[in-house]
Amino acid sequence: MAKDVSFNEFVDFFSKLNTENVKSIDEFNDNVKNNISSVAAKLNIGKIAIDYMAPVTVFRMQEVMKYIELYNTGNVGEDCISKSYITGENGSTVFNIYAINGHTFSEEERKSIKSIVYLLYLLYGRSRLVGIYHEAVTRDGLTGALITGEFMKRCSMHKMRGQLPLYNGIFLNIKNFKIINQMVGSTYGDEIMREFVRRINLFMDKDECIGRLGGDNFVLLVQKDKMGSFISFMDNLVCEININGEPRGFKIEVRMGILSIREEDDPSSVMNAISTTINIAKQGRYGDYVWFEDKMIEDEINSKKISLVFSDALISKEFLVYYQPKVSVLDNSLCGCEALVRWNRYGEILPPSEFISTLEKDDNICQLDFYVLERVCEDINDWEKRGIEPLRVSVNFSRKHLYDEDFADIVLTIVRKHGINPQHIEVELTESVSADNYDRMHAFVSVMKENGISVSIDDFGTGYSSLSLLKDLEADVVKVDRSFVAGLNQNNDRIVLKNMISMLRELHKEVLAEGVETLDQASFLTSIGCDIIQGFLYDRPMPKEEFEKRLIDKDNYYR
Repeated sequence: MAKDVSFNEFVDFFSKLNTENVKSIDEFNDNVKNNISSVAAKLNIGKIAIDYMAPVTVFRMQEVMKYIELYNTGNVGEDCISKSYITGENGSTVFNIYAINGHTFSEEERKSIKSIVYLLYLLYGRSRLVGIYHEAVTRDGLTGALITGEFMKRCSMHKMRGQLPLYNGIFLNIKNFKIINQMVGSTYGDEIMREFVRRINLFMDKDECIGRLGGDNFVLLVQKDKMGSFISFMDNLVCEININGEPRGFKIEVRMGILSIREEDDPSSVMNAISTTINIAKQGRYGDYVWFEDKMIEDEINSKKISLVFSDALISKEFLVYYQPKVSVLDNSLCGCEALVRWNRYGEILPPSEFISTLEKDDNICQLDFYVLERVCEDINDWEKRGIEPLRVSVNFSRKHLYDEDFADIVLTIVRKHGINPQHIEVELTESVSADNYDRMHAFVSVMKENGISVSIDDFGTGYSSLSLLKDLEADVVKVDRSFVAGLNQNNDRIVLKNMISMLRELHKEVLAEGVETLDQASFLTSIGCDIIQGFLYDRPMPKEEFEKRLIDKDNYYR
């Protein structure tokens, strides 16, 4: 050590660096800058500079290269001591210490400087490890996004500063990421997700943030005045990775539940609001980007109430079966009906729009469907015993049943239990199924046909691979979606519907049009070969007792 720097001064300098409370290299640099001048002056140092390089890691979205001046007198000479170190993550740190102008370092000065540099490097390493530890406990290990607790902490900090209302809170879900994993495997899928988070982090400003809740779900704070550019960014986001040495790009599509944060909001209310909104976005009825409205919380509470009381309501038989007539276009005679459910809750008859979507979300819909089938079979059995000839009754079943291997067996067991003719039952399935349960649907239809139960395809023209359904499924009846009927005032819609029905008839399918409300609609449908009409023009859904009157006098129905 140079004789001009005492041991006490040396110790005093390093003690002032306060390394125990330092959480990052940047913070450590600031401490060195603030305390090194006295030691540097006694060692005739004119400038201390560092070249720092840190590679990309899961917690660092891009390579960092910095030139840092810890000390500069402005009077810098040519004599320089340079020392290089390689970090454990293949980064590098190079110290360059220059003498003051006109001075050459003595051997004692060189020894002291090299000792100081070595100790600084060790303390740099400690600061780097502390920083890595801090990142590890605050960030997701796969993607580098914040963990939920740290995201909430950032929200709280913005709240304390009065800045939270400057942001939009966003719940973001990657659409169909499971399919991407199936395509490329989970290892490459992880790379795509890391790239996804990296790209978003590069887009964001310092005070914005992204956290990962798990799986393909994320939460974000984005400045309100940047929301338009953020949506544009997400609309066009392509994540590129190397697969077997070849670059491949993957278009990432997302759903978002968005809250324009208000003065009264806190981190908990933000999370509650965006969680509610993403559930609505996942339903697909309002697009992929859904903005929060206060009514959504009320709807969410009502949904939870429905789920809570559903089982007891089912046991108490609060759910009623109504029947809506189907009318033959040949002679306006009653030719069948559809069983539709209503809920008698405390004497008020609730339509399905107030509870079906909730039951769909929590899978209670499957219990309700079988309940309706039971009630229908009981009614048919009762009519037969009383000498009233029943007609074919269609019963709706959710697509969720297709994931149940026992679906067909349960339907057959219920029908056989009541001892009714299976020809009086028609199972109605929606056409809007996805590719992964299409095969299940095909197998189910085959079992129904083998056992004398008719099958109808509902909402035809709106779902997955309509032509494949027509070609492969042995369905008896095809119900044209009501959207086609509603659009009959447009010539193009008439052309589409006319050709659709013509094709169905050539495939020997019985064609039913639902949602018919006017004579003009009925006349046009009759003229283009539709077989059956269902809609308010003829009758609304009605209780069993009222429908019985139609059954008894069906030959004179609306002549």
